[in-house]
Amino acid sequence: MNIRKYFWIFSIMGGLVSIISIMTPTSYNDITPTLYYVWMTQLAVDVDPIAIYLLRQDLILVLISWILFFIIFSSSLFAIALTNVYIRNSLSFKKLKWKLMIIPILIIFSTLVWIFMMEFFYNSYGYNHWIVSGGGYSPYFGVVGPFIGASLIPLGSFSKR
Repeated sequence: MNIRKYFWIFSIMGGLVSIISIMTPTSYNDITPTLYYVWMTQLAVDVDPIAIYLLRQDLILVLISWILFFIIFSSSLFAIALTNVYIRNSLSFKKLKWKLMIIPILIIFSTLVWIFMMEFFYNSYGYNHWIVSGGGYSPYFGVVGPFIGASLIPLGSFSKR
């Protein structure tokens, strides 16, 4: 039995993990009396009085956050679609292999830009976002998940028919 012909499952799993992770909160603040969750699209939820609002009102921050969200979302969907086309024998393995190497780079780069962008925008107002830099927000699955998904996607390029 050749197990390498089933490695395409990793690409689909990586795409699904990336999509699920950007739908979950990226950070949370548990230092304040109420619990705040922040999504990649700058939506925030205050758990105690259940309020949903934009975390920051900066149009540039919200626009860049939505662009990064759509880059990660579309890259993950593209990885799933490419793998499905490959399974139906409509795409050659050589083309699939290179495309599945570029998609994780886009996902990782977009996530890193978002992480540094949040710290930069908070620093411009004299605050810190992440707990490691003195802020109150700890990372959650929305920041960690794209890295896990991006590491699973290229594993699918090692499959054989």
